[in-house]
Amino acid sequence: MLQYYSNSNDDATTHQIAKEAVEAIPTNPVILFYAGMISLVKDEKEESLSYILEMVKNTNYSDSTLTEINATAHALLVDLYLIDKKNYPKAVEACEMALTLNPANPIVLNNCAYVFALQNEQLDRAEQLSSKSLEYEPMNVSFLDTYAYILFKQQRYEIALFFIEKAIEYNKAGEEKAVIYERYGDILYFLNKQETALEMWKKALELTKETNELLEQKIKTKKYVE
Repeated sequence: MLQYYSNSNDDATTHQIAKEAVEAIPTNPVILFYAGMISLVKDEKEESLSYILEMVKNTNYSDSTLTEINATAHALLVDLYLIDKKNYPKAVEACEMALTLNPANPIVLNNCAYVFALQNEQLDRAEQLSSKSLEYEPMNVSFLDTYAYILFKQQRYEIALFFIEKAIEYNKAGEEKAVIYERYGDILYFLNKQETALEMWKKALELTKETNELLEQKIKTKKYVE
């Protein structure tokens, strides 16, 4: 049932089934993984982190049938530590584990590339990991955005522009992401296209669902700020 509803759009039912499944079999790593995933979809970050940490504690790393799910779980931990806890050291630790478990998993490659780039550390490694993720999924909007971000960090603005525009191109109507348009504005700003950059920042603000003081400051000052 959990697998079935996970492929549906009924997140509320999936979330309830996941909770019941964990209560019934509290140490099953697959069930805990699904529970963590759907909790994150429901924006229950603390709950998601709890499930995934429990999954990691109860999984079998020597079981080859769980290799992929274990790697993905650690990649998910990267997101949770950054989104909810802002815990960069823990995110890096989760990345190293995920890369050890499955260095060919495109989600792992993308998430770890992003976390390495966030603090301007290991940018060359981040670029290599991100580039490899795009070899697997060249039209993945999130992967393109990550690669553009890393190139931006490396001050390779012309190439960054190419990849962020690809992300915009492949982004489906109705699913536009504020972060992509903000990134687009950042890149345009450093290419001396300040007016267009301001337009993109304003579009990002229209799309954003949470308070973004940094973005608001960019619009107010008409300048890039970190």
